[in-house]
Amino acid sequence: MKKFYLLLLLALPYACTDSTEETTTPPPYHIGEWLITFDIDATQIPVHANFTADSSLQIHNGMETITAPILFRNDSLYIELPHYQTYLSAIISSQDHIVGHWHNTQRGADYLVPFEAKPNFQESHFDEDKIEKFQIEFSPNTEDSYPALALFTLHEHATGTFLTETGDYRFLAGHFIDNQLQLSCFDGSHLFHFEAELNGDSLINGTFFSGTHWQEHWQGLKNNDYELRHPDSLTSVLDNSKPLELNIMSTDGEFVKLDSSYFQNKVTIIQILGSWCPNCLDETKYYQELYNTYADQGLQIVPIAFERTEDFETSSIIVDRYFNNLGIAYPAYLGGQANKMNATKAFPMLTPIISYPTSIYVDKTGKICKVHTGFYGPSTGAYYNRYTESTSAFIQQKLSE
Repeated sequence: MKKFYLLLLLALPYACTDSTEETTTPPPYHIGEWLITFDIDATQIPVHANFTADSSLQIHNGMETITAPILFRNDSLYIELPHYQTYLSAIISSQDHIVGHWHNTQRGADYLVPFEAKPNFQESHFDEDKIEKFQIEFSPNTEDSYPALALFTLHEHATGTFLTETGDYRFLAGHFIDNQLQLSCFDGSHLFHFEAELNGDSLINGTFFSGTHWQEHWQGLKNNDYELRHPDSLTSVLDNSKPLELNIMSTDGEFVKLDSSYFQNKVTIIQILGSWCPNCLDETKYYQELYNTYADQGLQIVPIAFERTEDFETSSIIVDRYFNNLGIAYPAYLGGQANKMNATKAFPMLTPIISYPTSIYVDKTGKICKVHTGFYGPSTGAYYNRYTESTSAFIQQKLSE
């Protein structure tokens, strides 16, 4: 019964007015292309979108499209964004003007970002031209600096992404005009915006915004030979002398022991993730494909979610809904509140966990044979393709042993 009431509480943001005010006939507004402009500290972040005739919103991040249904109530609209417990609320002030807020409930009830939307009648083309690679440093000349690799197509309608040693910044799109680069992404969980100036082979005066809570500088240098450290080298096994044993919590609140009998004659991927993490979402979709291909041959996947809330009941509802919405065929478990220290404590046989997601590969004898940090998703192109090909080959090899 407690789970039922918590589920109602989680749904409350989308039920702000009396249900009798709902209408299946939306108020008049432009059907077609719109430009949604989010306002962060006087910085305007553009996001391309389509309002469709079947009452849905399509958000375009370059080659990615995210679709969400629209709920109308009088002159208001509510759009629950998929996967992340975030939503848009807005007023249709006229056929060509919508104003509202993005509510990121992952970060608290008062996390609001205002936006304005107007029809955008200019066509947007996101052609994949030759990709240029840049060696990137975020927070340069500080103790918090960290490396990245940027993949950009620098033309008027620019696209790209950043790869870090813990994941990627997904599908970015924007423009490159008069040597000024601007790239953005809105996926429901994050609102990213990057801007910089190209001076010769150098990207200078870079600023990165993530919602209202984060801002940092960055810089880069064109370098087609640059690579980050390999994701399999960042977390390693301290003690692999004994078969792996784990005590984890099901979303029903029961402790489950995974001992040698569980791993025997199976190949297992233990996935450390969070439902709030876009790279984890990309990885989960890929692991479902792996599972569909190799489960009959002995592959099993154990997702352990670390969530932002400390409340077990709320976390279990969020995780169950997340996996159900994705149609995942295997159960998920809970590891505690989301921070890297908690993940590291849960796996004392490893050096520190530095990323969500992190994947632990276990062979048929119950011993860890690989630890993979982060995930480079579809936005990284060739990096994603190489990873999926090598992972399939690795799973086949371990299944044959």
